Formats: sequence, C-alpha cells, structure tokens
Amino acid sequence: MKSNEHLVIITGHSSGLGRALLDICLQDKTYVVGIARRRVELQHPHLKQIQVDFSIMDYGIDQLLQPLAPILDAAAWQTVTLVNNAGTVQPVGLVGQLDARSIAASLHTNLTIPLQLSNWLLRRFPQQKLRIAQISSGAAHKPYAGWGVYCTSKAGLRMASQVMATEAEVSGCDLSLVIYEPGVLDTPMQDELRKSRVEEFPQVERFRQLHKSGQLVAPRDSAQELWQLLCDKDLPRLVETRYGARGS
Repeated sequence: MKSNEHLVIITGHSSGLGRALLDICLQDKTYVVGIARRRVELQHPHLKQIQVDFSIMDYGIDQLLQPLAPILDAAAWQTVTLVNNAGTVQPVGLVGQLDARSIAASLHTNLTIPLQLSNWLLRRFPQQKLRIAQISSGAAHKPYAGWGVYCTSKAGLRMASQVMATEAEVSGCDLSLVIYEPGVLDTPMQDELRKSRVEEFPQVERFRQLHKSGQLVAPRDSAQELWQLLCDKDLPRLVETRYGARGS
C-alpha cells in the first residue's frame, strides 16, 4: 500500500446510496471497507467486506474491525473517510404504540453505531486527514408523526456532528464533517416505507405520490454529488447540505 492512498469506510454498502457510492469509489480506484447486513457479490482487489447486523450487534467496534487490522494500519493511509450511511426507518408508528426492543434496535443502528465508529476513527487515525459523512434527512429538523424514533436518531446524529466539528477546532484535528441529506431516494427503504398504514405514518401518501410521479432521486446521482463533495480539497470543517442544493 502506498502512503498517499485514500481509505473509505462505508456502512450499508450493499444497497441504495451505499452501493452507489461503493461503485463510484471503486471506479475512482479508492480502497473501500464495506460494512453491512449483506455482502455484495463482488470480487475486487480494493474492496473488503464485513457482514454484521448493527441492530443486534452486542460487541465493540474494535472487535468488529479486528479481522481487517492489517488494512486499517494508520501508517498506510493519508486520508480516511467514514460514511455513516446504514440506517433504518423502522419502527414506524406513533409513540405509545411502539415495541420497546424495536426502539432500542433503531437507535443503536442510526445513532449509537455512527457515534462509535466516529469515535473509533478519531482514535485510530490521529495524524490523518479525516472526513466523516453523516447521511441525514429532513427528519433531523422537522417532526413527522409516526417517525418519532427516526427523527430522534437523525437529530441526535446532526448534533453529534456539530459537537465533533467544534471539538476539532479546539484540538486542531484535521477533520471535516459533512451532514448530507441525499433526497428522497428510490431505494428498498422507500419501498418499505410506502407500505406503512396511514394510522402509523400519516404522511405516507406523500411518499407514494413522489414514487408515482417519478420524483424520487436515483441513488447514483446523490452518491456522485456526495463523493464530489468529499473529494473537495478545501472542504470546510463542517458542511450541512442536501441533494441539489450546491448546484442551485
């Protein structure tokens, strides 16, 4: 490995935005570590995969990544990027009607794991140029009935990113954070969401209409925009943006 190579760690790389970003990175000859519930049926010299379900993972990040210790040697990389993309919209339903275990599993996937991975990254690569992309949502800013857990996790991740950027200013760490809203993507998650009952998610019809009218965003388009942003050599300490906003 050359000392000037770029390592990208993508969670949820097996489908949707994560898979689209994986393909773009590999085409760009970037080394990728993918972490997801399902493996991608792809053999590539620049791809290593870890299969895990974050919602039930009951051990630490160090143990999870131990099999890739040689690849994660800090001396091998000049730039390391973490894309916290894995997430779940479940459980959908009004607070008071939710299963307690599903609440815990969702928060673990959407908030706890991204924080743990960010913490690991900063500890593991203290001298590298670091970039963290948090895949966010309008739900981080706006309350949606039926999305109590999802809104909470995305708002929490947004605040955590703002805190990390503030801490990086104090410590002088070479860290940039991107809070990126990819748009309403045409993914299996959206397909799952459209099956929700109105009683569970009152705004479900809006998302059904976006699908019917062809207004969903192609994952590749959103991933391409995100990758261009992450490759910006002059990326500020903190960027918060949504799909299409930088070109408007």
